Amino acid sequence: MENTTNTNTKQIALSSIAVNTRLYEIANWHGPKGRGRWAFSIGNKDGYEDATKAFFTNYMTYKEAVKVAKQEAQKRGAEIIYVLP
Repeated sequence: MENTTNTNTKQIALSSIAVNTRLYEIANWHGPKGRGRWAFSIGNKDGYEDATKAFFTNYMTYKEAVKVAKQEAQKRGAEIIYVLP
C-alpha cells in the first residue's frame, strides 16, 4: 500500500511572497501608504469579491500591515497577497 501523505511541506519564505497593489491603485489612483486598517486577499482575489473572505489588520502603517499579511500568507501556504481598496 502506498503512503499518500505529503511529507514535502516546505514553508514559503516571506521575501518570496508577492504583494499585488493593482486593485488598490485602480480604486484610489495612487499606491498604498500611510496608516490605517488594511485589507488583503490572501492567495487569490476571493477577498475582493467577498469581504468576509478578506484578511484585515489592526490600525498600523502599510509597511507593518504587509508584514502581518505576509505572515498570514505563509501560514496558509500562499505565494501572493492582494492589497484591497
